[in-house]
Amino acid sequence: MKTLYISDLDGTLLGADQRLSEENADILRKAASSGAYFTFATARTAASALKIMENAGVNVPCILMNGVCIYDMLREEYVLCRYIPQSEAASTAMVLDRQDFGGFMYRIDGGKLSCYFTDLKNDAMAQFLDTRVKRYDKDFIRVASLAQACDDKVVYFCVIASKERLEPLRKTVSETPGLRYEFYGDVYDTRYWYLEVFNGSASKSAGVEFLRREYGFGRVVAFGDNYNDLPLLRSADLSFAVENAVDDVKKTADRITHIGVAAEIARLAENQHN
Repeated sequence: MKTLYISDLDGTLLGADQRLSEENADILRKAASSGAYFTFATARTAASALKIMENAGVNVPCILMNGVCIYDMLREEYVLCRYIPQSEAASTAMVLDRQDFGGFMYRIDGGKLSCYFTDLKNDAMAQFLDTRVKRYDKDFIRVASLAQACDDKVVYFCVIASKERLEPLRKTVSETPGLRYEFYGDVYDTRYWYLEVFNGSASKSAGVEFLRREYGFGRVVAFGDNYNDLPLLRSADLSFAVENAVDDVKKTADRITHIGVAAEIARLAENQHN
């Protein structure tokens, strides 16, 4: 049976330095060269994820931005993008502006990703931007108002703050038809949480089902660590949590890997081929 191995990145496959180790990249390349199908599902955008995973032997389109986009690294193009309906995008942008959240707003136009922001409200937001500019040359555009920059090409909002600060916004988003969100703690700085808002039909599970349908996978093996990975794990035929995963992920997963994601994929793929 044609099997897809798919892993989350931050907190799952990547190290504390937000990088994929050379050792794990080598393991994944060898597994792919031996016939394994491997890709990833992440909250990250193409700007950072593709750079991180460029030497990992990825041979199936990847799931970006929690399922908003499917991107083919071999063809260097988006296969699928789910845009936020313009009215919902505008109302979300106005809430962020009015309640002074700051936040990042992403657009994809003509295959080009850009990110808009107003103010950096905390050190987590500043670090987020600084890392992505310096390490990945990501395109950030400062604007006076997110609402003024909003149009029908918006795909995603990302807000970083304390859990308590974000909770009222989460409730507002949850009551808005046409939107979906993920709400989870920062794996690198436990003071902060992420609230990410996008098209209501997008999710990591929807991304998995797209890959199953379009590329003929009869079986999916998935790996994750955080709340936004729950849809990914639930859509898999076999799911793994890493040792540092949150309790809900450990309870949802079929198994916990004690050898690491890359080594687990190599082991499973070798057993399947033998």
